[in-house]
Amino acid sequence: MEVDDSSRQNVIFILAVMLERNKLFIERDIQKRDDGVWIRVYEHRKTGETFLVPDPRLRLDELENVQEEVVVLLGGQPRKGKLPADTGSSPDLNPFAAELDAADVEDSCVDRKTEHNASDEDDADESDDDEVFDDDDEDDDDEDEEEDDDEDDDDADDRG
Repeated sequence: MEVDDSSRQNVIFILAVMLERNKLFIERDIQKRDDGVWIRVYEHRKTGETFLVPDPRLRLDELENVQEEVVVLLGGQPRKGKLPADTGSSPDLNPFAAELDAADVEDSCVDRKTEHNASDEDDADESDDDEVFDDDDEDDDDEDEEEDDDEDDDDADDRG
């Protein structure tokens, strides 16, 4: 992070925000430089190190491209099978990216979804078996209540 790499400015900012959300970074200050750039001052919670991260003032329509860059930088597979063209990132960030294409990843996701749906159906069948009621128990309760009522009537007769 010591190198001022403007092509990675958006990714660095998103990673800093992620670390802040995970309680590893604490935002200590926000400073505005003379040239109008906002600098966020973060402190690492455990080590006390200070990080100055320029805020790129990302717009909502830019977040998807930055998200793809972060995924690839962290060793993940991009959703589209390649990096977005307008981010300025080089495709050699992930050496394993060439091994899988988007179709393989999509097929893998479909297989997992099918397995998940099948297990949901099995769970539903098991839950139907658990909901078996015994009507005889309800009749027994009614008989017990009638006996209690008869005893109460007998007690009242003895008093009166």
